[in-house]
Amino acid sequence: MLVYYIDAFNLIHRLPPLRDASSPHQALLRYMRANSLTGSSANRVTVVFDGHPVAGLDSCGYEIVFSFSSPADDIIKQRVGAMKNSRQAVVVSDDRAIRDCVRRLGAEVLRLDEFIRRRKRRAAGAEEEKEIGYNLAREINEEMKEIWGIE
Repeated sequence: MLVYYIDAFNLIHRLPPLRDASSPHQALLRYMRANSLTGSSANRVTVVFDGHPVAGLDSCGYEIVFSFSSPADDIIKQRVGAMKNSRQAVVVSDDRAIRDCVRRLGAEVLRLDEFIRRRKRRAAGAEEEKEIGYNLAREINEEMKEIWGIE
């Protein structure tokens, strides 16, 4: 299981549709959920927003943290530093200071472009799996018959 820490406003400002949404907080959470950017549902996701809580926010199943008067970066650094195994942490941010700090703690770091591209790679991979072609399917079937001793 991985634990993702998302630098929320860093990501919102990177994606114009989110930045221009009437509720950027909610738009980010829905975007992440719709595009399965954090992989397996077994992974934990903490989305850290700068500022104070927003009323009526649907968490979409993620842990939502507001930093109040502290920077979100400080919250992420504290959370990663407090982990028993920080190698399970994946921090998503383009902020150099936070990336350097959590890397030293042992966490994996994903820049925003890498995080967003995961969606495209997953979509491309899913398409490739669906279309293996008749000849390949036949070869696989023949090989499985040999392995299982089926005639």
